[in-house]
Amino acid sequence: MKMVGRTLLVLLLAAALGACSGSGAGTKDPDGSVPGQEGGSPDGTTTNGQVGDPCTQDGDCQSSICYEQTCRKACSALTDCTGGDECTSDDAKRTFCNTPTYKADVGKACAISGSCPDSTMKCIGGADWAGAYCTAECKTDADCPAEYFCRELSDEKTYCYKREFCGHCFHDGQCGAGNICALNNGESFCTYECTPGKTDCPRFAECKSVGGKNVCVHQAGTCVGDGKLCTPCITKNDCQDKALCLTFTYTQESFCSQECGGGTCPTSYDCVDISTSATESVKQCAPHTDTTSQELPKCVTKLNPLAEVGAKMKDFAMVGYVDSNNDGSLIGEKLRVVKLSDYKGRAKVILFNVSAGWCGPCQQETKTFEYLMKTYGPSGLVIFQVLFDTDKQGERPTAAFLDIWVNALKPMGASGIDPVRDSVVFNTEGTTPLNMIVDANTLEVLDKFNAFSLASTEAKLKTHLGL
Repeated sequence: MKMVGRTLLVLLLAAALGACSGSGAGTKDPDGSVPGQEGGSPDGTTTNGQVGDPCTQDGDCQSSICYEQTCRKACSALTDCTGGDECTSDDAKRTFCNTPTYKADVGKACAISGSCPDSTMKCIGGADWAGAYCTAECKTDADCPAEYFCRELSDEKTYCYKREFCGHCFHDGQCGAGNICALNNGESFCTYECTPGKTDCPRFAECKSVGGKNVCVHQAGTCVGDGKLCTPCITKNDCQDKALCLTFTYTQESFCSQECGGGTCPTSYDCVDISTSATESVKQCAPHTDTTSQELPKCVTKLNPLAEVGAKMKDFAMVGYVDSNNDGSLIGEKLRVVKLSDYKGRAKVILFNVSAGWCGPCQQETKTFEYLMKTYGPSGLVIFQVLFDTDKQGERPTAAFLDIWVNALKPMGASGIDPVRDSVVFNTEGTTPLNMIVDANTLEVLDKFNAFSLASTEAKLKTHLGL
């Protein structure tokens, strides 16, 4: 079933909002020195300020870093700091060792409950998103754990926010486990290694050699552009005045919009209302989408496939139900976070199914899950179903809708919700349902197909189960 109309434009403000940090990460200072390295005062004279000595400006310190009236030790990796200090930054221009002052629960998972131990903290994403985490207010990046930066959210307060692909960074420790901080064309950004010829980078990125490693690089050549309409961005501070940094759901690419209070936009752009809070919205020029299978905004110049056959998927997680007591039913189970990696060593292949509540073929396929699990479960099959919409196109799924779905269609295996629509990006054909047969132990994509045919699905499962 085609996913058409403007519902798929869904411009998420999670990526459209402001930041505390600037966008000059990875650049050199005017004198040619690398930010954070030791040096003298601005006038070239040598200073005697040792680490820990009081100071009023950077020039008072041998390290050239005065933070909170104290000389700090420069660093370029987590291991450069000792005594419980962390290698952090405060303004995207320098990195230094600092004693953590942030709350211990920053980063704590808050899916399912939607709440945090401290009432002053905020649960980013809410109860229905598997990746939801607790955060706290901040003034600079130094107020946050290394993997987070300080940014403005929808309530116009600044909070610690996880660095994702393309996020500004200075060292690998800021990018999360298994990721790296790469320097390309003077820009430092969080990314991860990739395999040339495979489809394991974001759809708006390419696998290129940077610093001797093959890593994912934004197809524009930079994660942050010049702030004009349709150029890459991380936060609204990367865009021109009164513009937002919007994210196109189908590709997850972030780009600058443009204010259109008078209702006029350039050709191929529409003046649309973008919500900035629960009660407020602003008019912005956004790329026009065509009612085609791809639904591409005009600024996406090259859309690459993602997670095609032979590529390895990242560990996908959802809030949902699992048949934990093996009684063949999800009814009565408790909500939990379910990950693909949960089935490592417990199954041979995973039927990763992406569906929507309004999709008739999706409903038909779900009704066959009982047969598929009873027939092929003993041979190593498990089903992992993800819902990205309710029965209304463009409406985000909730736990309440999942209950309706489970009671009505009685899926088996695991069934859950994806309110942020991370799963939609895998759908390069643009039709639902999407099915992927994934190796349960390596997460390699073994097969990928759209639409539903029981006979065809069975044939593919038999092949990959060795039956």
